Amino acid sequence: MGYNFDADVIVVGAGPAGARTAALLSERGHSVIVLEEHQEVGFPVHCSGFITPRTLDIAQIESSIVMNSVKGALVYSNNKAKPLILGGDIERAVVVDRELFDKSIASSSGDSGASFKMNNKVVSVQRKDSFVEVLAIHDKKPIKYLARCVVGADGVRSIVAKDLGRDSGEMIWCIGAEARLEGHPMDMVRIYASQDLAPGWFGWSIPTGTNRVRIGIGAAMHSTSLKPRKLLNDLLNEFPEHFKGIEIISFGGGFIPLYSASSTYDDRALLVGDAALQVKPTSGGGIYTSLKAASYAAQAINENLDEDSLDNESLSVYQKNWTEDFGQEMQRGLDIRQVYLGLGDDKLNRLMDIFRLPLFRSKINNYGDIDYPSKMFGILVGLAPILKGLLGLPDLLPVSWKNVVDSRQWDVIHKDLLN
Repeated sequence: MGYNFDADVIVVGAGPAGARTAALLSERGHSVIVLEEHQEVGFPVHCSGFITPRTLDIAQIESSIVMNSVKGALVYSNNKAKPLILGGDIERAVVVDRELFDKSIASSSGDSGASFKMNNKVVSVQRKDSFVEVLAIHDKKPIKYLARCVVGADGVRSIVAKDLGRDSGEMIWCIGAEARLEGHPMDMVRIYASQDLAPGWFGWSIPTGTNRVRIGIGAAMHSTSLKPRKLLNDLLNEFPEHFKGIEIISFGGGFIPLYSASSTYDDRALLVGDAALQVKPTSGGGIYTSLKAASYAAQAINENLDEDSLDNESLSVYQKNWTEDFGQEMQRGLDIRQVYLGLGDDKLNRLMDIFRLPLFRSKINNYGDIDYPSKMFGILVGLAPILKGLLGLPDLLPVSWKNVVDSRQWDVIHKDLLN
């Protein structure tokens, strides 16, 4: 039986993960429809737009969307006397106009031939032996789309993930705001790490330009019944010297689904980005990982589409490839998160005092990487005996973390740390 397909591939969601997957598939000559529930790409904004320069490179976006450059962070706990200063020497991240970032990726997808259908809210996905049927609502009317396979890039409440039976990961409830604020360091972000202020997460302020910042705070949904708006007000009141005269321009917010090990593929379907829980448990960042996952998703589909070999076994190469690339980094991020959650504010203050020492600070700065935080935290394995005694902690991280650094370099690094 022949089918009148609307496209080879339907991508649900026009964020970075979906738009990038669509672009790569279109470049390979496949017909792609992108269904997006909102009326325009990139709006509303739910992200701080704090990324590394390598993320821009992967996205193939020009630096014109960069609003500011950041060299480091000032980390505060409930001990407000002095921050832990990290970095400050070289550019480590950039702040981008997130709406333009999304629009730029979508524009490249359109240029490659992908068809974007806005204001199409997908409400169901039915996968059959030979096709996928996607039902969307447009202008209150149902529309059915037929394709050979579907890519779920539809975020935290993914309809495609629901069809695959994927459980949601741990959720962080966040609120963010654009604001005018004088006196904020132009090249340093401020991080507020306190379980009292942000149960299970942290707060932040990111300079976006002269006298402009993005502020925000989040909490693990299982850790508190307080709403993020209340937490944000508490943060502003707790650090009045940081936020004196602040003028809130607009609010935004949403949920961040943290990584947990789960399947991201099935017959005629793949998940990418937030829908696949490809979100760092340490920071909630997911743009870099979603763009990398998009390349593996497009590769897996491209290799199997012509032969219509899109079953579970054939598409499993997608999960294999992205897991080999950054899956271990995600798992180590969970380890780091568990250490952080187990500290409490008192031990966190003591730990920050230790990290203020020149030896520790220099090593953290040398090995710190926003996209690969385990490179820095892997160094803690070598220091674990010291930290264990000072903090009364169990082993900070599994012994397998030694592999985060090339074994040929480990002895040299370990010796350097203790000298």
